[in-house]
Amino acid sequence: MSRYSFIRVLVLTTCAAVLLNQSAEAQQSRWFGSATCDVTTTAQGYSDTQTHRWHILPFPVGSRGASTYYPLIWTVTGQGSNSSDKWTYDGISFFQYLQFVVTATDPNSYHVAEGPQSCDTSGTHINGDGTDQICETQFAVGNSPIIVPKTATQIQQSETITIPPNTKVGYQEPANATHTASCTMNFQFGLVLLQPFPGPPKKPRRR
Repeated sequence: MSRYSFIRVLVLTTCAAVLLNQSAEAQQSRWFGSATCDVTTTAQGYSDTQTHRWHILPFPVGSRGASTYYPLIWTVTGQGSNSSDKWTYDGISFFQYLQFVVTATDPNSYHVAEGPQSCDTSGTHINGDGTDQICETQFAVGNSPIIVPKTATQIQQSETITIPPNTKVGYQEPANATHTASCTMNFQFGLVLLQPFPGPPKKPRRR
C-alpha cells in the first residue's frame, strides 16, 4: 500500500470513528483543515524543491485549561539534484500536533503553533538507492505563532516563511544556498462531516 493510500484509509477511518462517537452524544465543533508550504533551495549547481503538507485529524488529543491540541499528519514530496546526485522526497510523520494555546496575558486569543519539528529518517531517496533523513519546514512555530481571536471559525491566509540563517533544508545543501518558502493555511472550526478524500482524476468516457 502506498503512503498516500495509507493516509487516505487513516483519515477516513478516524473521521468515521469521530462521527460514530458523535451519534451517541451531542455533536461538537472541532478544528479541521490543512496547510501547505512550497520550499525552493538554490545555489550554484544545486536545486531542491519540497512541498510540505499538514492535515488536522479532527479530534483533540489533549487540553490544558482553555488550550487544545490536535494531531497533525505531515507529509513531504519533492526532488533535487547537484553535480553528482539526484534525489526525491517521500516523507511522513504522525507524531506532530497543532496547539491552540490561550495565554494568561492574552486570554481572548488563540496562539496557534506546531509542536517540535518532525522528521522522517528514511524520507529522502538518493539515486534510487539509499535513504536519508528529511525534516519539516514548519509553517507556525512557537516563537512566531499565528494569533487569532478565540471567536474565530476560520484561519485562512498565505504567508512567506523566513528560513533561519545556517539552516539546511535540502539534501547535501551547500552553505551558500538561498531559500524561498511560501505557505497557505485553511483551517476551519465547525461540525466535522465525512467528505470524500481526493483521489486521482477520472478518465472521460468514450462515446
